[in-house]
Amino acid sequence: MAQEIAKDEPDTHVIGFPGCYDNDYAIRLMLALATHPNIGGVLAVGLGCEYTQPHRIAEAVRASGRPAESFFIQEHGGTRLSVAFGKDQLASLRARAQENAVKVPMTWTDLIIGAECGGSDGTSGLAGNPVVGRAFDRLVDLGGSAIFEEVVEMIGLRDLMISRAASPQSALQLGATYDKMLNYCKAVRQYSVSPGNFAGGLTTIEEKKHGRVRQGRQPAHPGRHPRLRAPAAPRPLASRFRT
Repeated sequence: MAQEIAKDEPDTHVIGFPGCYDNDYAIRLMLALATHPNIGGVLAVGLGCEYTQPHRIAEAVRASGRPAESFFIQEHGGTRLSVAFGKDQLASLRARAQENAVKVPMTWTDLIIGAECGGSDGTSGLAGNPVVGRAFDRLVDLGGSAIFEEVVEMIGLRDLMISRAASPQSALQLGATYDKMLNYCKAVRQYSVSPGNFAGGLTTIEEKKHGRVRQGRQPAHPGRHPRLRAPAAPRPLASRFRT
């Protein structure tokens, strides 16, 4: 139903979980996504019998300063009427979000970018990953933040990760994160390498790991990594819209 409501609607994305059971993780994730800074408005849709109550999600979104509406499919006469009603609600939400948008200054310190695995092959450690690393270096030097995701890709490189920490405290955090992911890999008996990686030209799991870590350059000198140093001062980026 939500997919049909969002079909052909500009700048509209569907998030959600199936089922009528009590799922605290699903609720927390939907609330986090629904109140994300990039979200201008939210339409919460429910069948009418789920544990999740769409009006509660809409209330949380409105409390964050965004327009939000909600409805139950069972209260609107079925599929076709609910889709039509939902599209009307989307049009109203879009208009209100645009009307209430306020342009505010934005600097590089407001920008956070994360890196995610894109399917490693024989060229990843030679081209794609180093390019991302250089971009991250420039981003952080300008005052922004970079998030290196998927620590499971670093299994086998614990000492290398810790050597790149900016402080003893950071080293402890990196070590704890690594150990947590290693325990996970042992539990599921999977160390993040696939037939597709080998088909793409990788020869060993070690080759993949060392290629993945190229998303960040080696330290400029021992004990300090260029990506982790503080910038001299925030620099202007552009503008952003806030509702």
